Amino acid sequence: MKQSILVGLCESHYLSWNFQNIASACGTIEFRRPPAVKSAAEAIHWISFALGYVAHSMQRDWSTVAQTNTFPSMNDLRAAVVSGLQKKNEKPMKKKCLCREGQ
Repeated sequence: MKQSILVGLCESHYLSWNFQNIASACGTIEFRRPPAVKSAAEAIHWISFALGYVAHSMQRDWSTVAQTNTFPSMNDLRAAVVSGLQKKNEKPMKKKCLCREGQ
C-alpha cells in the first residue's frame, strides 16, 4: 500500500514532490515547487507551508538529532511547519489553519 501511494505521487523524480528517497538511508523529501493553485487563498496556503518549513528548519538545533533509520510522520511534518510559523511565546495555531478548505 505504502509503495503504491509512493509510485502514484511521484512516478518520476523530476516532479514537484519526490518521495522516492524517504525510505532510503538518506530519508529525504524533495520539494521543488507547490502544485498549481486557483485562488489567492491556496497560494497563501503554500507560501505559509514553505515559510513555516524553512523557518522551523533554520531554528532547530540539528546537533541534537542522531542518525536513525526511523522516519518522521505527516503529523511530525505538520508540527514542524506550524512551529516554524509561530513567534516565540505565541499561543499554538489551530490545526485547521494549515489545512486547505474542504480538507
